[in-house]
Amino acid sequence: MVMSDGDVDVGNNMKIKFNKIYDALRLGKGYYELIGVNEDDVEVIFRFNNAAFLHNYSIADLFDMNLTLYGMESGRKNPEQLDFEYYMDSLSSEQVAASINEPSEKTKQLVMFDIVLAGVESRV
Repeated sequence: MVMSDGDVDVGNNMKIKFNKIYDALRLGKGYYELIGVNEDDVEVIFRFNNAAFLHNYSIADLFDMNLTLYGMESGRKNPEQLDFEYYMDSLSSEQVAASINEPSEKTKQLVMFDIVLAGVESRV
């Protein structure tokens, strides 16, 4: 609700405040979810606690850094659920009920890892 009543039309008669998307996601979830590739070149979902970043790092910095990640497998998830439009559509209880009751045969589930430690390794 923090980003509702804005100027950006996202469909279904819904307009959002674009500059409030970060606040809405930060308040709505306690973590970031990113699709990545593990050491076996298999796509997986990595979840990062959004309050765990130190030294003023942010989620945007992860794409520029050569990190070693340590985590624990925490489940499986359809990567479509990471899409913002899918997330907004899922807020409708009818669509949530339909997706639970009628899972798609094409539903691709990726293994999900909760990252407990991420850091840069010394290459010296």
